[in-house]
Amino acid sequence: MNVPIQAATTVEEPSSSVSGEDDIDSWMPDKNLQTVVSYEVNSWYGLPLTKHNVGLLHDDDTGRFQGQFSLNYLIESNAPGSIKSIEGIQYATNLSKLTFSGNKAYSNLILKKDSDGIVDISPIKNLKNLTSLDFTSNSIKDISPIQNLINLEELSLGTNSITNFDVLTKLPKIKYLNIGYQSLVEPTKSITDQSFSIDPKSYIGTSGNETISNVKGTVTNNTADVKVENNVVKVSNAKSADTLVITYDGIVTYNGKTYTADTTITQPYTLTAIKTKNVSLTVGDKWDNSQGLVSVTNNKGNPGTIDDVDISGDTVDTSKPGVYKVTYTSKENKDISETATITVSAKSVPKHNSSDSEKSNISSISPFTITLGSEPISMYSATGVYLDTLNLSDFTNYTITKKNVIDGVTYYQLSDGNWIKANDVQKTADYLTTIQTHSNSNKNLYKLDGSLITDRGLAKATDWKVDKLSFINGTKYYRVATNEWVKADDGIEILPLRGAVQPSETAQLYTDFGKKSDRALAKNSRFVTDKQAKINGETMYRVSTNEWVMASQVTFK
Repeated sequence: MNVPIQAATTVEEPSSSVSGEDDIDSWMPDKNLQTVVSYEVNSWYGLPLTKHNVGLLHDDDTGRFQGQFSLNYLIESNAPGSIKSIEGIQYATNLSKLTFSGNKAYSNLILKKDSDGIVDISPIKNLKNLTSLDFTSNSIKDISPIQNLINLEELSLGTNSITNFDVLTKLPKIKYLNIGYQSLVEPTKSITDQSFSIDPKSYIGTSGNETISNVKGTVTNNTADVKVENNVVKVSNAKSADTLVITYDGIVTYNGKTYTADTTITQPYTLTAIKTKNVSLTVGDKWDNSQGLVSVTNNKGNPGTIDDVDISGDTVDTSKPGVYKVTYTSKENKDISETATITVSAKSVPKHNSSDSEKSNISSISPFTITLGSEPISMYSATGVYLDTLNLSDFTNYTITKKNVIDGVTYYQLSDGNWIKANDVQKTADYLTTIQTHSNSNKNLYKLDGSLITDRGLAKATDWKVDKLSFINGTKYYRVATNEWVKADDGIEILPLRGAVQPSETAQLYTDFGKKSDRALAKNSRFVTDKQAKINGETMYRVSTNEWVMASQVTFK
C-alpha cells in the first residue's frame, strides 16, 4: 500500500543521545531510519526518539495515526535503497502495518546511492501484531525472519532477491500475497573448464510448495553456447569471462492458489581468455609478438602478460611483403587459443613527377569526431605514401572535415599533410543524454575497440550521463566515461524531472522493459515521479524503483 503524497517536511536530525536511554546510534544505527521514525514519533506525540516512544506507535481507530510507515522511497530524489538497516524497528511492537516502500515526503535525509536497499529483515521477527507487511523493491534474500508472524494477512515481497518461499507454509492467514519480480546477483564464479551447468531448482525451497518452469539461459556477450535440458542450464564452449543470465517462472502454491515470481539469476564467471588483433605493417617496420596480443585473463579474472601464453605459427619477416598467422595459446588452459593475422605491405613510392593533386581526390565532408587511442596508427601523405606512425599516450578526439579517396581507399585528414585510413579509426558522434541501466542486472563496459572491460561495470538501475555515441561492430554504444562504453540496449534514455502524476482510472504499471507488473495505480491517487522515458515507443513516468506508468493514462502536475 502506498501512503498519499504530503508536502516535504524539514525534520530535525535526531539527537544521538537522550537522557536515560542508550545512544540512539547503538540501537538504531541507520541515520535515515532515525530521521523518518523520529519524524513520526515527534509529529504524532511531540516526543523525542527513544525505544519507549517507538513502542507508542500503534493503530488508532480515530484515524490520527494509521500505524503504517513508508520508509524506503524518498521524494527528495527518489533514490532507492536509502534505508539500509531496519535495526531498531523491533521496538515498534504495537504496529499492525509496516511498509518499507511507497511514497512519502521527508527532507534532511542522507542518501546512500551505493545501496540497493534493505537486506536483513531479522529485526521484525518478533513483531507478532503485524497483519500487513510490504518490503517491495529491496535486496532481501532471506525471509525466514517472518516465519513467526502468524497474524499476517497481507504480504508484499516483489522486486527483491528471494528464491526460497518455504516460510509461507508457516503463515496460515495471508489473504493478499505479492511475490512479483525477483533478481539475484551471485558472486563471480571462477571456472577452470569451458563447460558447466546450473540447476535453478537448487535455489528454491524444499517444502514442496514451489516449482519452476519456462527456464531460459543466455550469456551476455555470446562467448559460449547455452542450452536448457530438464530445466538445467548448461554452458559449453566458453571462450572468455562472461555473465550467465538465467530466467524462470517460480510457481508458488499457497492455500490452493498459485503465485508467480518472475526470477532472474545473474552469474558472472571468469575463465582464461585471450584477445588478439590483426596487425598491418610496412616493410621495414619492427615486429614483436606482443603487438598481436591485446589481453590475457586468467581463470580468476586477473590480467596476465605475454609470459602467460605460448606462441606458435609463422615467423613474421618484415623485410619483405607477406601475410603471417601467429597463434597465442594459454599456458594455463591449452584449449584456449586465438590467432592474429600479420600483414606486411610494401612501402608506397610516389611516381616521379606526380603531385598530390594528380593522385588526390580531396573533398569536404560534414564534420564528425573520431577517437584515437594508445594503439599506433599509420599516417599517410595526400597521395597515400606512408609517412610515420602516430603514437598517443592517451585517448584523443579529432574533428574530421575532409576525406580523400586514392585507388578506392578512403583517408581522413588528421592535420595539414597528415592522413589516416578510414578503416583504421572508429567514428563517434556527440550525443548528450542521460540513461538508466536496466534493473535486471549489472551492465558490462567496453572499450572503443569493442573489448570487454573486466574490472568495471555499471550497477543495475543507475543513471549515467552520456556525451557520445558510436556503432562498434554494428552495435550501438553510449560513452559514459573516457573509453568506457555501454551497449544502448542495456538501458533506456531518461529525462530527469520532478512532479506528480494522477490517473483518472486505474493505471497499469510496467517494468523498465515495458513488461506489465502485477501492480497498478488507483484511480485519482497521486504519486511522485522523477523520470520520463520512452519504453517500447510509449512515453512513461517512473513512480517507483522499477515501476512505470504510461503518460497517456495519467495527468502530470
